[in-house]
Parts: sequence; structure tokens; C-alpha cells
Amino acid sequence: MTSLETIGSSVYSRMPFMGPSAAFFTAADFFVAAGFALFVFPLHIALAGIIVLSIGDSASAVYGIHFGRVQLFGKRTLEGSLTYFFFAYAALLFLLGPDSALFLITPAMAFPAALVATLIELLPKVPDNIVIPVGVGAVLTVMGF
Repeated sequence: MTSLETIGSSVYSRMPFMGPSAAFFTAADFFVAAGFALFVFPLHIALAGIIVLSIGDSASAVYGIHFGRVQLFGKRTLEGSLTYFFFAYAALLFLLGPDSALFLITPAMAFPAALVATLIELLPKVPDNIVIPVGVGAVLTVMGF
């Protein structure tokens, strides 16, 4: 066992749903996705994709694991997916919406971006941590964000 695995085992021993190697690759996926989004899209669009991934994925994982009852695909639950959509939409509006200092996105733009991110999250065997910022960025680009 490498030192990274030893450290990861102690840190993630309280999270039965995630082992140390899964946690490492999830973090690596996030940094690859963030870097790719920043390379491909303008800063404000990449930021929107990274916000959706960060907040939506975290909230849906916590809520879906603890309160998810209706199984959809694999380990995905209806409750976790609804949580993903709600937090992704709310985060976009709170951080980039009309009441924020930046005012970059409207509710009409945030809704399809959050919906596409939620649908990507539902797809089985898709590296969603990499695809979500790209999907959100593509939707916002098409909408003229």
C-alpha cells in the first residue's frame, strides 16, 4: 500500500461509499474538468460549469446517499437528482444571477444549464465530473451567454 493509499484509508474510513482511490480520481477528474473548461470556454462560462459541478454534485451525493429511496440508474436516486438540479440552478442564480454583483446569467439561461447537468449526471458509465462543465458550457454558449 502506498503512502497516498494509507492516508486516504484513514481519511475516507468514515465514508463507506468512497474509498481512497475513488476519492483521488474524483478530485483528479474535477481538476481535469476545470482545466479543460477554462481552456475551451471564456472565463464566465467555464466558471458556470465549475460551479454547477462543484455545488450540484456535492449536494446530490450527500442528500441522495442519506435520503435517496427511489432508484433510477445504478446508484442514482430521484431525490439525489432533484437535489442536483435544485442546487445547480440555485447556485447559478445566487452566484451569477440578477441579484449577484456579476449579473451574468438569467433564470432562463440557468434552467436549461442545470437541467442538462442533471441529465448528464444521470447517465450511467459517463465520466460526469468531466462532461458536466463541458455540457453546461455548451448550453450556455448556444444560448448566447
